[in-house]
Amino acid sequence: MLRKNKIALGIVLLSALLTTSTNANVMRDSQGLEIIIGPVGEGYYENVHIISSTVGVISSGESIIVNSVIEAPICVRATGINLTIRGSNLYCDLCVQFTGRALINNKFMNNKCEGQFTNRPDVFGM
Repeated sequence: MLRKNKIALGIVLLSALLTTSTNANVMRDSQGLEIIIGPVGEGYYENVHIISSTVGVISSGESIIVNSVIEAPICVRATGINLTIRGSNLYCDLCVQFTGRALINNKFMNNKCEGQFTNRPDVFGM
């Protein structure tokens, strides 16, 4: 609960600081990663810091997340097809939530997950 309050407070503070969306005024974290307020849709995310009070990334198709940080109650909600997460830090209660029945072509390499890894431990054994 404390972590969720910190995330919500962080979103409020970041929203107050974000004035324009020009590259000169892009918000960055202490590691230099661009801060994005989520939830965001499927896509390619590299060297970003996604912060959300609900879900970080919602993917119904292919999504690739590389060398990034996600902070949210659920980091990634995906159908289970073509999801790649590589070299990322996931600070969530549930790191990957699969909504589809079939899991096809999903790749997870060198990630750190602070919460439960997935809602499908039957498949991933974690």
